[in-house]
Amino acid sequence: MLAAAPAFSLSAGNPHSLAQAVIAAEPTATWDSWKDDASRMAWWLEHGWQIVDGVKEGTERLVVDEAVVPSRENFNPLQINVVPREDNHIVRSIHGNQTLVLFSLSRCETLYQRYLVNQSATGAKNLRK
Repeated sequence: MLAAAPAFSLSAGNPHSLAQAVIAAEPTATWDSWKDDASRMAWWLEHGWQIVDGVKEGTERLVVDEAVVPSRENFNPLQINVVPREDNHIVRSIHGNQTLVLFSLSRCETLYQRYLVNQSATGAKNLRK
């Protein structure tokens, strides 16, 4: 069986390959590095967590003020000192009828890198027009 490996080039003729190679470099997956990066934090506040209706039995309860009715529009996990773990999602029950999910930093880093690649591709596409 013959197999051919694709040829990759970082030449000036292919400007995206260098950007993608840099973006795909060693991921940053510590909370301190995320907090120090305004772009990552803006992405995380929008995409790094979610609140869903319903709770699976046995889900650990998150203690929040009973007057707080969290929703996607008015909730910020940073306000209650909940921070993501490096390798595991955090899943907590809120008031017994909602579930807060904080995605792991490793998952967020993967999704953030995809976001950067997509932004780069969109920018390059707009330059060609």
